[in-house]
Amino acid sequence: MNEWKALYLKEMKEHRTLFVFLLAVTVVTGIVSTTSVGWNSVTSTISSTMDSTIDAANYEWSPHMLWALVPYILVFILPFMLTHSFAQEIKGQTHYLLLSLPASRVTVFLCKITALVSVAVAIFVLATAAIHILYLRLADLADMLTGLSITRIAPHHLWLLIGEIYFAMLFLLLGIASGIAGLRLVVRRFQGLMAALFVGCVIYLYVRLLSPAREIFAGLFGTYRIPLIEDSGDSGFGIIRLGCGADMPSGVDVAIYTALFGMALIGLGVFLFDRRAEA
Repeated sequence: MNEWKALYLKEMKEHRTLFVFLLAVTVVTGIVSTTSVGWNSVTSTISSTMDSTIDAANYEWSPHMLWALVPYILVFILPFMLTHSFAQEIKGQTHYLLLSLPASRVTVFLCKITALVSVAVAIFVLATAAIHILYLRLADLADMLTGLSITRIAPHHLWLLIGEIYFAMLFLLLGIASGIAGLRLVVRRFQGLMAALFVGCVIYLYVRLLSPAREIFAGLFGTYRIPLIEDSGDSGFGIIRLGCGADMPSGVDVAIYTALFGMALIGLGVFLFDRRAEA
């Protein structure tokens, strides 16, 4: 347990500047996006009319709310910090010191992944909290100012949908990065070409196994569907109904398959690192 803690803290300290920067970007974009939509006495007037009665409300509306999506792009960057970390240690020959520590190579590899996952979780929580606030504010705007009653999902299901996509992509990309890191220990020449071939094979295998995997998950666990909520239209405006159906597919089966597929690739990377890393 102590070796896990020591290696984990070592990874966090080694990349602390970058990690703090990524978290700061997430916080700043969240603040900018959530403050771009809301009541403001200075902004332009939006009017809604019903039975010749005009109800005017000052409401701030800015495209800056799209900044809330920026932190999710980091999911495509974080995993490949893993391959960069190994490449830098091999280039600086510090991996000899790392592998000489009284800890297994599996522990060394997994601690690097754990550090990245912990930062990714923090980014997800901060970014999705901002999306949650925006979601509630935009839903209120649709009800009060436009006369639309939009079929929606509960906020906790919003977290579920975003989490499915985010963590499924995170583990899949971590798996690809782990496999590339392991292959670089096996193939000493044409590493770029081998990495490209590996990614191509991974995509092909992922697509081929997707349908059978979904059938298996459906047979074992069934399918989870997210219930839709339709507003009652108590805002006082003429209501236009948007959306239909009592529920929608959640995509949990695809998310679980993607995450498990990524974990299998992580296992491949751990195996190659354990067998081929030279101390």
